[in-house]
Amino acid sequence: MVSVQTIASQVKSAMRKLDVTSRTALAVKVVESGLVGPPESTPPRDE
Repeated sequence: MVSVQTIASQVKSAMRKLDVTSRTALAVKVVESGLVGPPESTPPRDE
């Protein structure tokens, strides 16, 4: 199990390394760089 503090530390480290000031900017930069793909859209459910 990974602690909340470990995740927070890793996010802060990535933000510092990629020179961004928000988690949103971090997500955009990571997607734009190709490190991860954009989230898959969920198709509408039949109700």
